[in-house]
Amino acid sequence: MCENNPRIAWTLNEICNKRYSGSQVEENVFKPVMAIEGSTVTFKCPEACKTSDTQRDVWRFTPAYSAVVKSFDVNKGRFSLNRFLELTISNVAISDSGIYHCFTLNHTDSYVLTVVHKEPTNVKVVMKRVNDTRPERLLGRRMSVYNQRQSWSGCNRCGKIGVRSRYDFCTIFVIQKPLEELPISYLFQNVSPQCRSFIVPKSLQKIVAHRKSDLYYSLCKLSCSEAQTVSKR
Repeated sequence: MCENNPRIAWTLNEICNKRYSGSQVEENVFKPVMAIEGSTVTFKCPEACKTSDTQRDVWRFTPAYSAVVKSFDVNKGRFSLNRFLELTISNVAISDSGIYHCFTLNHTDSYVLTVVHKEPTNVKVVMKRVNDTRPERLLGRRMSVYNQRQSWSGCNRCGKIGVRSRYDFCTIFVIQKPLEELPISYLFQNVSPQCRSFIVPKSLQKIVAHRKSDLYYSLCKLSCSEAQTVSKR
């Protein structure tokens, strides 16, 4: 069913046969992602399986507010692709906002990336366990906004006390259906977008504009041997 991709130094034949044997085509999965201008983002992708799949064939891009799906060079400039087909964009810019599609044999992952110059935030320095900001109901309790917990960044230095950070972005969640009562819930029925995501209508962005994201800073300590191990992954 699957054959090795000559552009990738891995035996995908075995992986694909185990993964897709007797399986049906899965529906597209949309994953909203928010990034601050200048940061780095990485998108994961299922294994490519067809012989026609080269590294350039796997990823496609739809610019924000566009319906055109474009190809792009995944190994040029700020873009890079590793052996696991994970796409990394360094020093992200506003123009990178859009939908990144990973096409494989019977599955598509789509990442809805919104890059912002800055994000309204509550800055918090934490010395112990973080208490999440409480959710808030809106639009007659039909929607909820909350700050979605993210992963901590790596420690900024090794061998001594350093600092790590974490953005918990304001996120919208549809609570009540049916769809005819809240048409916008059709857009969000399987997706919880960030409040400032480009897929959120301007009228709704105004309603949630008062809600800030949380930016946490915490002390950390990482041995230099651990730092070298992390950098090699």
